[in-house]
Amino acid sequence: ALTLAAGIVAEEGQSSSEVVESFSGRNWYIYLSYFLNQAAFFLVAFGIFRFYKLRPSQALPLNKISVLNGAASAVMSFGVLYGLNYVNVIFLKFLQLFGYSQVSTSVPAMNSPWDLVLSILIIAVLPAVCEETLFRGIILSGLRKCGDAAAIVISGLLFSIFHQNPLQTPYQFLYGMILAFVVIRTSSLLPAMIMHFLNNATILTMNYINPEMSLSPALDVILTVSGVAVIAAFMCYFAFFVKNEKLKKEESPKEFLKYAAAGIALCALMWIINFVTFLK
Repeated sequence: ALTLAAGIVAEEGQSSSEVVESFSGRNWYIYLSYFLNQAAFFLVAFGIFRFYKLRPSQALPLNKISVLNGAASAVMSFGVLYGLNYVNVIFLKFLQLFGYSQVSTSVPAMNSPWDLVLSILIIAVLPAVCEETLFRGIILSGLRKCGDAAAIVISGLLFSIFHQNPLQTPYQFLYGMILAFVVIRTSSLLPAMIMHFLNNATILTMNYINPEMSLSPALDVILTVSGVAVIAAFMCYFAFFVKNEKLKKEESPKEFLKYAAAGIALCALMWIINFVTFLK
């Protein structure tokens, strides 16, 4: 959408990509990009509620959670952040075999505490609400009709594709499955919202404190191993010590997938375009 708008305001002899490149590093553009993504997620969720005439309580498991489950979700978010760190590193090396050159995603320049607050609101709070409402609320609820195991895997795959970022595909896939698993085990969307918010807010805060995001190799390894251990420990906790409401396997949600197919195909196409764009 921003590229199309850039094409409209481009001067004679100037391409839309040149216009986008001229302001792509500015804070307002980065904020707008993140905001439009979340607005799209919200509109999709709103459209589904209107089309199927659903009440939020019918598709969103916003049940209360215990303090222990909330604390477990918070700690696990840090485990995911550090435990899956090397997934992107390894996958980037794989993509580079094909000439892929992107190394990171853009974040706003944070020169003051107010910049940090605004970044957290747009890049941490909004995704925790909008993305979780769509992916671990509406979509996961629909997919659970074909079994929880399939729902977890498919929702993780959709979560990674919808982000349209080749570099983060395996990270988003694993993270999406973990979030779906926690939601199913707790019968509540709140733990996923907590984890999603803390994950993004921590990255932004670290970037504000230490823009270079530099860690010693030894500390990096320690954090990664510790993160994996935390993920394993709390996955076991949610699997064996948290009682959830069982959902019987029903027929394959053909109608649900039929309407989702167009969106999935579009995002898959955008993933391919984003991949090709960063080929050398």
